[in-house]
Amino acid sequence: MKRTVCELFAGVGGFPWQDYSVASSLATSKGLEGKEGVLWWSIREILEEKKPPFVLLENVDRFLKSTASQRGRDFGIILACFRDEGYTVEWRVINEAEYGYQQRCRRTFIFA
Repeated sequence: MKRTVCELFAGVGGFPWQDYSVASSLATSKGLEGKEGVLWWSIREILEEKKPPFVLLENVDRFLKSTASQRGRDFGIILACFRDEGYTVEWRVINEAEYGYQQRCRRTFIFA
């Protein structure tokens, strides 16, 4: 399927969290190889094609530990993809409760 993407000033968004969430067991999480996690590769294709000067992505904090058999592998792959495209990358885990939200929900943000 051919997609059309306009020129980008910044790429902002997130990819599905189901393959990283505590809603599934870490042992069964598939990460970048899971049904939802593979959508990262579509984001990467858009970044390669459009090369926006800034990118901001968000996901659950357990994303940092995926996959169970190789903790941190997926996060490392994504950081390497950004590096290969010439981006400098910073990332942080932010707890929503520290910003006035009622629940403690930790999110990972990647800025490139």
